[in-house]
Amino acid sequence: MYKYISYMSRQSHIMSEAGLEKLLENCRINNSAMGITGLLVSYQGIFIQYIEGAPGLIDELFQKIKKDARHHSVVELDSGLQQDRQFSNWSMAFRQLDHKKAEKILGYRDFDKNEVFKGRREYDNHHATRLLNSFVNNL
Repeated sequence: MYKYISYMSRQSHIMSEAGLEKLLENCRINNSAMGITGLLVSYQGIFIQYIEGAPGLIDELFQKIKKDARHHSVVELDSGLQQDRQFSNWSMAFRQLDHKKAEKILGYRDFDKNEVFKGRREYDNHHATRLLNSFVNNL
């Protein structure tokens, strides 16, 4: 049984391409060593991430993620247990979205990233969740 967590957070500062590449390199090395897989989306100063692996390791990693100074305002979108991995071949898939790509995924609807950070719990129909689902389904 695998645990998964998906979350959004605000980047402390918009990361450069080199900064994102370094972050991904470290994530991939560390995740491979711990048997964690997932994906990371970067969009207009926010991260959307999905991680999966052994329950104890995912809980430990998520606590570490919440303390990471590269971002703040971490909002858990969903978590649970699943029989199979969704990203069994990727230590960390990555996609950087620009406004045009996000509009296409969302059907030209405005993505109000501030809405996510109001502490609401209706994330099943939230635009960020649809963005993440669309990315996964179009890989």
